[in-house]
Amino acid sequence: MADRPTLHGQGLVLRPVRVEDAEALLEATHDAENMRLTGTQASFTIEQLRAHYRNVAVEADRYDFAITADDDPQSRWLGEAVLRNVDRHNRCAGYRISLGGTALTGRGLGTRATQLVLGFAFGALELHRVELEV
Repeated sequence: MADRPTLHGQGLVLRPVRVEDAEALLEATHDAENMRLTGTQASFTIEQLRAHYRNVAVEADRYDFAITADDDPQSRWLGEAVLRNVDRHNRCAGYRISLGGTALTGRGLGTRATQLVLGFAFGALELHRVELEV
């Protein structure tokens, strides 16, 4: 797959996830409400999360974006937005989003990140359908 894009707009930057984002992801797994809302039952080690981010960076059927603020010079991870199971033949994909904890909810981050991802999916990738399972 070609290089992963970085999406800019609406006060956010969605950049490809990096292995060093695993520390913030680990923190998010300590938020019980966040884990409940994402349906996550498992516990993870930092090594497992680093391996996960290394793997998804090269998988051909997904785009994993770190949600960051556009005014954050360190591109601090606030959550992730993921297009997965991208099927170019049927022009569809699945979508999931998770913020780094309930302290980040209610500020429009998820809505704005979703709008950026959908713009990319329907525009650059020319998909016809993106599914979100709740």
